[in-house]
Amino acid sequence: PRQPANVAAPREAPATIARVVCEDKVDIVTRKLDEAGNLIEKRRIQGDRVVYDRPTNRFHIDSAGVVHLYDRGEGFGPAWPTAPRRPAAPIATPGNANVRPAAYQAGGQPVVSGVRSQRRLAPGGLSPLKLTSIRFDDEMIGQLASTPQAGKRLAGQAEFFGNTRVIHAEVPNEETELDPDDPPTDYIYTVSRTLRVISEPPSPDAPPETPDRILVQAWGDVFALAGRGGRETAIQASDHMDYNSETGVSYVYGGDAGVTIVDQTGAGQPASYGRGSTVVFNHRTGEHRLLDARSFQLVDPRSGVRAGIPPAPPPRRTPGPRRDPFPRTPRSDKERRNFEGR
Repeated sequence: PRQPANVAAPREAPATIARVVCEDKVDIVTRKLDEAGNLIEKRRIQGDRVVYDRPTNRFHIDSAGVVHLYDRGEGFGPAWPTAPRRPAAPIATPGNANVRPAAYQAGGQPVVSGVRSQRRLAPGGLSPLKLTSIRFDDEMIGQLASTPQAGKRLAGQAEFFGNTRVIHAEVPNEETELDPDDPPTDYIYTVSRTLRVISEPPSPDAPPETPDRILVQAWGDVFALAGRGGRETAIQASDHMDYNSETGVSYVYGGDAGVTIVDQTGAGQPASYGRGSTVVFNHRTGEHRLLDARSFQLVDPRSGVRAGIPPAPPPRRTPGPRRDPFPRTPRSDKERRNFEGR
């Protein structure tokens, strides 16, 4: 039936973009700036075919690709202080000795190089910019950060498949990329078959600049390499690895095959190594512990130091000619008796 002339026709809902499909050498870049125009975070996704679902904020890459995450938060390395927490309870050992876990922080706060952690600021009063590059050979699906929804932020989760390689380090600007074959002095590099990254938003009463808590889980032939001031620590395991950015601690589990850790203080120096069931590595302090040790070898790094060039001896002074005193003729017995014979 025809509607009366004075009745308005129903208005259709405006069209919205629900899904974006990109193909052939895709390069997607998103940037977040503060009020002064400084970069806060940047996301760059590269692949042959990328599908973005806007309602769920999920990306899907069904080919090999690279994900670059620039931010000034915690990421995969130490920089941000955390709220005070209760100290971890000691672990009871067979020898009735209390051993603090590597995750223990004195006074309930993280400790870096013997002092309490402070946020190191870059020029302009900002935290240093850090880059996390994730390369994979097969597929990626999920969210790269926590997702805002209905006035709240929901945790985001991304999964990577196929020979995943992750490298994390501080960079001077957003145009810098990291090369695993030529890393900086302080870095973290991991290799695994599968990788999962979970971004958990902070509590509602946290300060606005509080970053997300990052949980990293890696499975299958895990290899991790951490550099800290020229010192490198390598960990290899066949099971999985867990990392928590809030504590800055990684747990590497070896399973039935065990886990191997190698620590070297510098290029060309002898290395210490050990085998066990689990390795606990604190990225803030560089401390690592081997649980259920099966075999190990400890090397004093000072034993491999070569002797330097000895100092030059002082100049030797050549003595001059020596003048002997005039010889004195000894007195005879006759002289002592005044030549009188008595």
